[in-house]
Amino acid sequence: MHVLRAAMLNPPSRMVATDINNARLRALEEKVRYVSPGASFETSLGDYEGSFNYIVVLAPVPKLVSDSVAHAAEKGLVNIFAGIHKGTTAELDLDSILKNRVYLFGTSGSPMEAMEAVLARVESGNLDTNISVDAIGGMNGAIEGLNGVKGQRFSGKVVIYPQLKEMGLITLSRLAEILPDVHERLADGKYWTKEAEEQLLSHMAEFRR
Repeated sequence: MHVLRAAMLNPPSRMVATDINNARLRALEEKVRYVSPGASFETSLGDYEGSFNYIVVLAPVPKLVSDSVAHAAEKGLVNIFAGIHKGTTAELDLDSILKNRVYLFGTSGSPMEAMEAVLARVESGNLDTNISVDAIGGMNGAIEGLNGVKGQRFSGKVVIYPQLKEMGLITLSRLAEILPDVHERLADGKYWTKEAEEQLLSHMAEFRR
């Protein structure tokens, strides 16, 4: 979602996205090209010779933090966004950090003002969070969804509809075979839409028993 947000709101002149899971990287590249056809990708940060003004680490892997510091430009920002467990260690080049005045920081949650700002962008149409959806489900699919997110099974977000109590988890890639009427309302046959959601909720009686 960080990459999608950057591509939609204020894309930088050069954006490199990497992932330790190639399937997730391919899915991300497809989604970014959907909203920003001019976007370009590199498969590995380690193979990239340039430096970056801003780096976001989205996986709780210490080696990725070390690689990010090594590729930070002078006065570069390294956002250690992932939930790295307390007590985890990583090898960092302190000489490089001090010489280049690299700033490392992390985040934990967002203030209400930030949430309201994002909501306003969604409501105005400037930020489409629907393209981040990879699977949908009812309460019967909630546990599978949580475990799937934890295990990096999905390339995007999982949306659970509590009112559809008996519905299991369905990835959008399988929607055509299970709920073809909902699949017909996806954007480009791939991306979640308000129309698809409305059609899904029309099955409420079926999934509430």
